[in-house]
Amino acid sequence: MCTPSSLKVTLVLHLFCSATSSPPSQPPPSLSKAQVGSVERARCPLTLSPSSLVVRFEDPVQVNCSAPMKSFSLLGWEVPLLAPEPTMNSFLVWRVEHMTEWSISPMCYAVLDLEGPCHLHLPVLVYKPPDSVSLSFVNHTGSLLEHSHYTLRCTVHNVAPAGNLLVTFYRNQTQLAKRHSNVTEKTPVTEVFPLDIVAKREDDGADYWCEAELQLHPTGQQQRVAVTSEKVRTTVLFGPQLLCPAKLQVKMGESLHCDVRGNPEPSVIWLKDGRLVIPPVHSTRAHAGKYTVLATGLFGQTNVTVEVEVVTSRGITSTRRRHFLLATLLTLILNLI
Repeated sequence: MCTPSSLKVTLVLHLFCSATSSPPSQPPPSLSKAQVGSVERARCPLTLSPSSLVVRFEDPVQVNCSAPMKSFSLLGWEVPLLAPEPTMNSFLVWRVEHMTEWSISPMCYAVLDLEGPCHLHLPVLVYKPPDSVSLSFVNHTGSLLEHSHYTLRCTVHNVAPAGNLLVTFYRNQTQLAKRHSNVTEKTPVTEVFPLDIVAKREDDGADYWCEAELQLHPTGQQQRVAVTSEKVRTTVLFGPQLLCPAKLQVKMGESLHCDVRGNPEPSVIWLKDGRLVIPPVHSTRAHAGKYTVLATGLFGQTNVTVEVEVVTSRGITSTRRRHFLLATLLTLILNLI
């Protein structure tokens, strides 16, 4: 009969007695090593609570390993960080005040009187949020030029594990792209993520920013750890643009103008019959005719020809009524054909 003098000796003697009392059973030749492992795990009745662990570096940890109320000789933890003494109780808690290991694989084991030894691994993910996240342009400062190519750089400082990192680029509230890290290092690293963009005039005054998120849910615990960069407001320089219709109808007494866009703001002149004129603030019938509007900016020049008609409010109403009647008449004719 094997009589242990201590808990640790119990495990050794149990294995020795088991080895000398009967030869170990061999799995059938048809079973692979993976299949044998799954059979052994299926026989292990241990329970871990929680079953997996997501813990911030230097935070406290507490995990309970328990065995069912049936005969077993020993219950213990195999872990390099403050492993508790094995026990013959039905549960054993592993706890530490500060998690100081970046890569750790704790294992709870038990020696069952009938089945023999078994063990259960605890999946652990140790993480650290970024110290900061910053966004900048690569080799460029100041304003952007329309149609030019630029590279944004999102830098995530001192984060772990980088393999769980997802970086998202934004323009205002619009997502531009997502980037994953390929780094497998478990300890903190600084990662840089690039994004190529083409400057557009519609982006003048837009805010660019990025967000670094540690995706920790693969271990079964839904939690979000994200840090955003400061916003970078952009100025896009572009040439002049005139928004004038070919035919412009103006009420008598109203001003004559066309929408002009450009950055920097372009200068605008009006020509009538080849002569420079000042657009009227209070239009009269004498201001009707063809005009050429010329806009000149830092990045080019553009012009449009506008035929101006000055009408009274009644005239506009009559014109709209005539258009409506003509459209109605055309519809009736098409229906009769």
